[in-house]
Amino acid sequence: MYKLNKISFKKTVAIVLVLVMVCAASSGLIAMATEDAPNAWLAELTEGENKVITMENSSTQKDEEWSGDTPFSDKLAEGMEKAAENEKFTLYYNPKTLAIQVVEKATGYVHSSIAEDGEKIEGLNKTWTGMMQSGVTLELRDSKGKVSTWPLTTKEATVESTILGSGFTATVTWPEGVGVAVDVKLTDKGIDVSVPYDGIWEKEGCKYTLQSIYLFPFMDANRGHSQNGYMFVPDGCGALIRTGVQNLSTEPYRKQVYGSDIGLGKFNGKVEQGMLLPSENVYIPVYGMIQNIDKNGLAAIITEGDEYAQIEAYASGITTDFNFITAKFLVREVYQMKMSQSGTSVSKTQEERNKFDIGLSYTFLSGDDANYVGIANAYRDYLVEQGALAISESKGTDIPLKLEFIVSEQKDGLVGTSTVSMTTVEELDEILKDLMDEGITNIEVVLRGTSKEGATGVAPTVFNFNNKTGTKKEWTALIDKYQAQGVNVSFYCDFTRGYNGAKGYSNKDKAQSISKILLTTYDNGLFTYLSPKYTVDALGEFADSAAGIGVNSLAVDCLGKYLYSNWNTKGLYTRGEAKELFEGIELKDANLSLYTPNAYLYGLADAIYDMPTSSSGYYIFTDTVPFLQILLKGYIEMYGSGFNFHANAESDLLKCLEYGLYPSFYLTKEETIDLLDTKSSWLYTSEYALWKDSIVSEYAKMNDALSKVEGATITDHEVLATDVVRVEYSNGISLVINHSDAAYSNGKISVEANSYLLAESGD
Repeated sequence: MYKLNKISFKKTVAIVLVLVMVCAASSGLIAMATEDAPNAWLAELTEGENKVITMENSSTQKDEEWSGDTPFSDKLAEGMEKAAENEKFTLYYNPKTLAIQVVEKATGYVHSSIAEDGEKIEGLNKTWTGMMQSGVTLELRDSKGKVSTWPLTTKEATVESTILGSGFTATVTWPEGVGVAVDVKLTDKGIDVSVPYDGIWEKEGCKYTLQSIYLFPFMDANRGHSQNGYMFVPDGCGALIRTGVQNLSTEPYRKQVYGSDIGLGKFNGKVEQGMLLPSENVYIPVYGMIQNIDKNGLAAIITEGDEYAQIEAYASGITTDFNFITAKFLVREVYQMKMSQSGTSVSKTQEERNKFDIGLSYTFLSGDDANYVGIANAYRDYLVEQGALAISESKGTDIPLKLEFIVSEQKDGLVGTSTVSMTTVEELDEILKDLMDEGITNIEVVLRGTSKEGATGVAPTVFNFNNKTGTKKEWTALIDKYQAQGVNVSFYCDFTRGYNGAKGYSNKDKAQSISKILLTTYDNGLFTYLSPKYTVDALGEFADSAAGIGVNSLAVDCLGKYLYSNWNTKGLYTRGEAKELFEGIELKDANLSLYTPNAYLYGLADAIYDMPTSSSGYYIFTDTVPFLQILLKGYIEMYGSGFNFHANAESDLLKCLEYGLYPSFYLTKEETIDLLDTKSSWLYTSEYALWKDSIVSEYAKMNDALSKVEGATITDHEVLATDVVRVEYSNGISLVINHSDAAYSNGKISVEANSYLLAESGD
């Protein structure tokens, strides 16, 4: 067991800068940005988005013994007919409403898309009652721009259904001339629901425009606060909305999977830098409802149409008395069409439908699987079956250490720019040798700024070397030397953002919004988002150039995180086409490390950098959980954000241990103040001389714990007491982390305050 030391005094000045920002955020001095702009300080709050945030839900709560009722649903609703049966489940449906119920044979529990039976449900108006009763609900927009909700029951739609061997198929036609064909199939895990693109139609001359589709929005919903359960939302690393808690929020949770499409949604092109904290993205297309913890629940995986899906969660007391979580599929989106240079705009809807199939897979959970760990397991199993995940091979007994070096940067002068040398090839050699002499040998090196253009001003396709920090021959020799010793070296690259003044791309490569406005914004420098096609082509060219000097590893920023449509006619791509393009990336013998990627690129990622360790902290959340880490540990190497930015090294190190994240540092040989007035001014402290002691000591502590579970997967994450967590691994080892200021003991194990303990599972 290790007791962690307090943060080193010699980094106090740099850390104070971070603390000022954190304190300002918590006191309301820094406003929260929504997901609508990737750059937090440029975002504007959009109608229907989550507008408030709190830091009171930043950790996971203990599941207390439930003193209330734990309702058990074993009742079939009126009008249900048997549609399919297998060894585990029996599927029933209502041919008139398409409501479904699935009976678990082992327990008799009934999973239901209708939380209550009856034509009229107390506390619900006609529309909400219709949504609960209906298997399919549409949202449509009239010629005046008003959006209305059409459940199939309240709009008197015509339903035709046929029972198949494994489920049923149905077509629903509304009197106004809009129709949907839906298939429901029983599986050995639950049910699969699908709507093909060609299974959606709109009659010519229809006065309404189809906007979105809900499928079984009240699946496993419940009323009030009488159940010991929660809704899981994939916000950031993961968050819970406990259904036994009252008065959580006045607004539901709504967020698009993979973030809003900046090519369609609000995009603020201001260039002045502000101080706003970003909300987290939704990186994975999965959500869940746990009816009763460790008793029953479900995992919902969006298998098709994820790039056009929005996850919505309503807690009891928000609009209705029911807790429910669902996916809304965006057939068309409303956007602001700019009409003049003064900023005048009008609200418009897409003329063409987004081209995608809808796929939604429910995995029913029971017993010990009915919790957020079980939801993660269900989604991981799906990814493994799809070939998107495979167990990674451990590179050794010690954990890896990521060191990201700023080699050089460009600084603007009165006339032109000058090169600021931050780490020469000789200095890097000295640093690596110094650390290896300290016993750290499993090192991942990322190089930023070896080219003449510096770390961030480099044109995406440029591959050259700045002789001020080292020639091509010198860098090649250094890389060969350390790769022969097991040190992996990657070149940093970003093919998504083209900074102002950079070369290597033209106007045809710049992305535009549907309003034909360049997607130009500011992040320590003016830049424009580049077209998806250019991004992929530039990656291929850069990979070939790197391979030419023996480097097969690339650290690729932004590519995996931002998914947007491009309406530049010289490179037109829808959001779905962009996703398909990225999924099809093929680089011979190249290893890719991606910064905070979306799930569709997990199959390409050899490592993930800047893994999120928080949710957006909205008031509706009750807990933050390490869902992403539970999902990926043992499959993809995961690194936390740079320890340079940790306001409390002791607390953040413990969180990395709990989340199974490897350590990461940003480093330079020269003093960090030299980066002032460059595009790397975001780096407040990086000088190796100041950070060496912390690197050695913090790596030793993390290696002592995480090396014991290297290559293993997380099998359980349990809160033993407030701020005391046990993380169990597949190799039988557990890590018990005590985040509190008091010692913890349960009679079997004792853990000092602010420390951790290695234990055998079951202790």
